[in-house]
Amino acid sequence: MDERCARSDEFKIDFVETQRAIFKQSKAYTELKARAATLPAFVKAFVAGNWVSLDLGKLLGMLSQFGLSAPSAQQAAALIKAVEAVLGTDVTVTRVGTDSTGDHVRLTAQSKKLLGDLLKAVMTNVPALGAVLGKVDATSIPNHSIAVDAWVKDGSLTKVSLDALQFLSKTNASSSGAALPVVLTFDKSGAAIDKPSGVTPVNLTQLLTLLGGLTGLGG
Repeated sequence: MDERCARSDEFKIDFVETQRAIFKQSKAYTELKARAATLPAFVKAFVAGNWVSLDLGKLLGMLSQFGLSAPSAQQAAALIKAVEAVLGTDVTVTRVGTDSTGDHVRLTAQSKKLLGDLLKAVMTNVPALGAVLGKVDATSIPNHSIAVDAWVKDGSLTKVSLDALQFLSKTNASSSGAALPVVLTFDKSGAAIDKPSGVTPVNLTQLLTLLGGLTGLGG
């Protein structure tokens, strides 16, 4: 699945490659579309591979109502250092080989420990976010192996590949053999992408409600 960015606040995910990759597992994609059919218009557009727009200014404004604000430069630096420490401890990097895309490495980790340590890093270094993330029940994080493949060329990240369903419960995701492969490609020399007509705007109230439901923060 290729991600193309026009600007920082507009994006599209093209599901064509994904549909080809999971052609033999089309039931998973069919179920995804069926679930999206009951969700807001911007979610249905996103799943269908159409453009959606997000007003980051309004989003940040809404988040500030919940006591959330951008971290200070000092907090940001401390957070980056803490996240780097977590990744260095919890993630195993294995060199796979080299191809036309670049040096191929595979990053593996245990989901519960990695996500739990990342939550602690954020809560410790950015108190404003910690007040919200502290409500997340870390014990409910599924515990299984996760893997991400990455390619680096000339010191720059060129490609990332992963199975999105691996972040769900391992029992639910793997029992049926379902997979949702996601491939992100990065090209500094790519031409600018113009926003087309008919873009579906993200309803921020609905978005926050959905996120609240997913994380258990809605109440």
